[in-house]
Amino acid sequence: KSRAFRDGIQHYQKGAAPDYDAFGGDTNKAWAYERGRLFAAWARSRGEVIPRAFVNRRLSWDFLDMAHDAYHGGAFR
Repeated sequence: KSRAFRDGIQHYQKGAAPDYDAFGGDTNKAWAYERGRLFAAWARSRGEVIPRAFVNRRLSWDFLDMAHDAYHGGAFR
């Protein structure tokens, strides 16, 4: 739900290089950004496309299930 997480998803989908310096010393935002990039990479590995609705914070049940599977599969640890 954080802006940094959504930015991480968008940057990964565009193929942009990571920009961790954009968050200064705020490690929470930097980690949220990285989790967004990792989530987008994980979704791509499963052949899933993250819809714009997800990036705009409106989760569908399918993507809640996908996030649940990713968490329990160890993608966020």
